Amino acid sequence: MEFFKKARPYFFLILISCVALGCQSSKIEQETKRDFSSANLEWIPLDDKSEIFVAEYSEKNLLIHCVKIDLSAEKLRIKMLPQSADQKSVFVKKFARKNSLAIAFNTTPFSTRGNFFTSRQIPAGICINSGSLVSEPLSTYCALAFFKNDSSEKNQGGFTAKIFSSQSAPEIKEAEFAAGGFWQILKEGKILQFEKIRDSRTFCGLDKEGKTLFVFAVEGENKRRSVGMTYMECAEFALAIGISDAMEFDGGASTQLAVDGKSPLTYSNKVKLPALLGFYFAE
Repeated sequence: MEFFKKARPYFFLILISCVALGCQSSKIEQETKRDFSSANLEWIPLDDKSEIFVAEYSEKNLLIHCVKIDLSAEKLRIKMLPQSADQKSVFVKKFARKNSLAIAFNTTPFSTRGNFFTSRQIPAGICINSGSLVSEPLSTYCALAFFKNDSSEKNQGGFTAKIFSSQSAPEIKEAEFAAGGFWQILKEGKILQFEKIRDSRTFCGLDKEGKTLFVFAVEGENKRRSVGMTYMECAEFALAIGISDAMEFDGGASTQLAVDGKSPLTYSNKVKLPALLGFYFAE
């Protein structure tokens, strides 16, 4: 008891410091106004195939990890979780390494069921894996769907993608792969309005033809380094670099990205996830 009496003033100072840091972080988040009209990305090829490119966008209190994928590449393949209704949750980095994926990221939001000892994550929205419906659609949420390109040669790759504002769209049933998200934020070059709440974000976009996929992981867990983005800021950024349609996947602590099996994020991820999407090239 004597120890706590002597340490009480120090506890008080620590508490004041924490409050001050919290207020400072909140002030930065509220006062920061973004202008992406002149945003310019330097795309670097991931390897000599030059069908996947990576880039980083950085400014004061903001860091975005960016990926661009040519979906029409014949040897491009997609790997997705969940594969079944009872699929276990995993980290994106582990999923990428186990399957030798060039790119992997989190997708569909989830709910947690069970109790403290036996909880598990259940995707909240559509998941179509290799033409099979693994998780049921939610009409109020959006989705990213991939359709196999027609090819005269067996086993050739190549996809066209489309973003649907509702997972109940009939055309989604024909998709080879589909991953649910939250809401569409950019539609045919027009920004859709949402609340201005900044957080870590995982979002994606497509060009007009649906042949190029853009994926973005916005850091927001370490507010001193990057405060995250609002949905509208994500849309503004996507529009500034020439994207036609964009949507949000699960964000916050769920935001994860793996490039060649490594995470480019500046902090560690501590959340296992049930819904992931990855890309690799067939030999």
